[in-house]
Amino acid sequence: MQEHTIPESLIEQIRTGRAALVVGAGIGVPSWKQLLERMTKALETRGREGDETATKDLEKLLNKGSLVRAIGFLARALGEDQCDRIVQEMWSAPAETPVLPALLAQLPFRHVWTTFPGDILEHAFETRSPEAWPASRVVSYQELGELSKRRRTLVKLLGNFDSYVVTPRSVRRALSHAVDLKDYARELYVEGSLVFVGFRYGDPDLSVLLDRVFGMFEPPRSTHYFLGAGMGPVSVDELMADHHIEVVNLAGRGADEVAERSVIEWLEKLASACTAANVSLAQTRPDADDVEGWIELLAAGGDEAAEARDAMELIERKARDAKQWETVVEVLLGRIETQEAAERAQTLVQLALVYEEHVGDLKRAFEAVTTACQVAPDNDVAAALAEKLAGATGSWSELVAEASEIATAATEPHVASQWWGRLGGWYASKLDRVDYALPSLRRAIELDATNRDAHAALADAYRKQQKWADLAEALAAHAAIEDDAGAKRDLLVEIGQLDETQLAAPAKAIEAYEAAIELAPSEVAFAALERLYRRDERWADLAKVLDHRADLATDPAQATAIRRELATLRAEKLGDLEGAIARYEAAVAENSSDASAL
Repeated sequence: MQEHTIPESLIEQIRTGRAALVVGAGIGVPSWKQLLERMTKALETRGREGDETATKDLEKLLNKGSLVRAIGFLARALGEDQCDRIVQEMWSAPAETPVLPALLAQLPFRHVWTTFPGDILEHAFETRSPEAWPASRVVSYQELGELSKRRRTLVKLLGNFDSYVVTPRSVRRALSHAVDLKDYARELYVEGSLVFVGFRYGDPDLSVLLDRVFGMFEPPRSTHYFLGAGMGPVSVDELMADHHIEVVNLAGRGADEVAERSVIEWLEKLASACTAANVSLAQTRPDADDVEGWIELLAAGGDEAAEARDAMELIERKARDAKQWETVVEVLLGRIETQEAAERAQTLVQLALVYEEHVGDLKRAFEAVTTACQVAPDNDVAAALAEKLAGATGSWSELVAEASEIATAATEPHVASQWWGRLGGWYASKLDRVDYALPSLRRAIELDATNRDAHAALADAYRKQQKWADLAEALAAHAAIEDDAGAKRDLLVEIGQLDETQLAAPAKAIEAYEAAIELAPSEVAFAALERLYRRDERWADLAKVLDHRADLATDPAQATAIRRELATLRAEKLGDLEGAIARYEAAVAENSSDASAL
């Protein structure tokens, strides 16, 4: 018997996770031929016209090994539902795990693909894998989107019993939309090494893989291996030419006992070679760039958590430098699960910024930052970013709903006041619902009278409604708590303007303007007081205003004109000749050729 050595290149591919074990139905259950013979018998006993002739033709196809043509016809003739029932009946798990699946469970492949719909392999991997190895994740071709390429995974390439696709029609229908399967399989087919076990050349599931899946990809750049027995030179050459699959032609013929024993011996030799090369799925520490592994270690807590945090920070830093934003997102999402509220909110804000600025997914950015607001309602940065993203995505209704929940649930008055204030402002400015805004803003001020934003938003709402008396009252309440001199002056000026122009209260207007000027100079207030004092002939007060305006004037000509007018006012209205002379002299000092002052 020919001696078959294990290629060193295959061991290295297994070590680096760039190899996949591809397992067919030949793992201790009836063969494809036996299965199709059972279906043919079901067609024969059905007793419809033409079934006898079709049965004879099917028997010829099965004897020739044309299994793909046979299963296509049987699926159409019997119906896929009846075929599925026969498949499940014949391929259900035996009472004891066969030798081959138990051996496969001990091979250190991270990727195991199977075209077999039953659960023999799952059970073997669960019960016969080395204890130090991580549990395998079992997924179908429909669930590959979030698959980690580092974790040991058993992929049901053609589905489970309830979703099995193997006839030409069902394969085309299912796999035409299986984008994730194509992306996942392409990398290992083109760059990695596949080891085929449990197939006979001509099996329908092997034909599906070779023609329907692998046939879409560019030629492989590495070697694949097919464990067969008694294969002819034509089949061997065809597999190498079409798919760069090297046939390991073992002793025996087809699926007889000699062939099965030869396959087991070769796999045992492969297992020994992996052990000698220290290739194992047991891992005390994740790889340096294994985000998922470090996340699991971080979640476990204990002494390793600090190491996991450091490793994830390094991965994130390198990913940001390399602009690998999917990795950055993965790190941030993994970190969130173990953080306290305040820290989690900060991470969610970072996540939202990555989605916004680098990934371009504003919807996810908005979802991340609103979650941050829920987690830490006192995070003003998150609230500001949520407002920005709501504007960018048009999600004001969603933001208002979130804000209402947060404001209602908040137990700290200051925080609740902030959210009631934001809610009222958004109702008024973004949704044009002033009727909803007013109660929210009043509630904000009730909870915290120093909430300047709420005061300002309440004033804006009254302006929209042209409720001038309410506006004046709101401005006065704001001015009472405002500690910035300039801002308070502006509020008092606006109160004065309202009293003067809308509320017909000149005395109150003068009072407001005078209070504003005491805080900080205001040209608007001085002009208004000058106007009101002239109208009421309050010459002494007018003189004070003109004095201030002359001192504040930056234009020399304007200052001279004001002083000249002030001098005339003192002489003619106040009888203050000395004061008038002093003002005229000041005007002459500014401009010696001022004839009027002279």
